[in-house]
Amino acid sequence: MIKAVFFDYDNTLYDFERVRRYGLALALQHLYERLPDTRGRLSIERLAQLREDVAAETDNPDARLTEIRTESFRRALALCGYGPDLAPELARIYSEGRWKIARPYEGALTALRRLHGRYVLGVISNGNTPHDILDLHDYFDYWIFADEVGVAKPDPRIFQLAMERVPCGPREFLFVGDSVEYDVAGAVNAGVRSVWLNSQGKPYPDGAARPDFEIADLAELVEIVERL
Repeated sequence: MIKAVFFDYDNTLYDFERVRRYGLALALQHLYERLPDTRGRLSIERLAQLREDVAAETDNPDARLTEIRTESFRRALALCGYGPDLAPELARIYSEGRWKIARPYEGALTALRRLHGRYVLGVISNGNTPHDILDLHDYFDYWIFADEVGVAKPDPRIFQLAMERVPCGPREFLFVGDSVEYDVAGAVNAGVRSVWLNSQGKPYPDGAARPDFEIADLAELVEIVERL
């Protein structure tokens, strides 16, 4: 019998990619206004890649996401021949401005409304989306962020921490997420049931750990939980 249902946050409960691109567009526009000769020399895609490059090179487990993002803007400025002074301001504009368009998926609202009060609900996230940004705070009993606990998915310890907080055992715990690499693999590593949210109908990666269930919309989740 399922006692707890935990969710990934970004791209599971809302469209993080849309929000991310909006934030980068705001930062890029501000850069153009402050340093007009940079116009056309950078793009949203280039800024996104610089961030991924910094994250891949970071071997400090305590490095926070804001620090990684700020460093990516320093590199962007350097590519344009400028020093790093504007980087913290660009990171702030990105971080604060992007939430203006953040909205929960309709299927997420449907599922949370029907599960709330019947099961312990929680979030396990490798991101840094604020707790209250989507007006979903009242639905959840627990919020676990990798930045705060010092361990990230797919490490099974972050799932074990969630089970300790409930408390419950692996067979009473269900995890829902969109990432095969982090969400499904992490749940499998921890020995808990998993639901893969595949809203785009992607083929499943060869050789990857398999989820227990696959859904296209979070509204489908309620039937699975009740069946278990």
